[in-house]
Amino acid sequence: MVPEATTEEVERQVTARMERQGILARKEPPQVFAVLDEIALRRGVQPETAQKHQLARLVDLAKRPNITIRIIPLDAGLYMGQWGQFTLFEFPDAEDTPVAYQEGLFGDVYVEDPGDPARYKVCAAHTSDAALNPTESQALIEKLAEESYG
Repeated sequence: MVPEATTEEVERQVTARMERQGILARKEPPQVFAVLDEIALRRGVQPETAQKHQLARLVDLAKRPNITIRIIPLDAGLYMGQWGQFTLFEFPDAEDTPVAYQEGLFGDVYVEDPGDPARYKVCAAHTSDAALNPTESQALIEKLAEESYG
């Protein structure tokens, strides 16, 4: 969350995130390809039960056929995507150009100029190359979830 954010801003961000998660419950959910840094899974969350819940949720999501989760291991070294998180939306209709989205300290940014999302695609490809494959990633998430329950 943004430092010094108003209660209304925090509520707006939480509502937006919950609505995005709701998309996964659709009858025909979108294909989701997520790449996460292992450190994000290991970073302590308070209360501790929240971290356990988040890891369990990732384990469940990784089992869905429309969701691919890949983890960049701690020993991967530097990789292109570590300079900031982003989401790249691609659409089935060829006339709809991709859109990149970044949530940041000064608000949300949608990058729609035709050439710009292509740069995000290159970054996503290089970042994905640094990640474990989906099977290895799921095993790591499950291991971390078990450790957090212990």
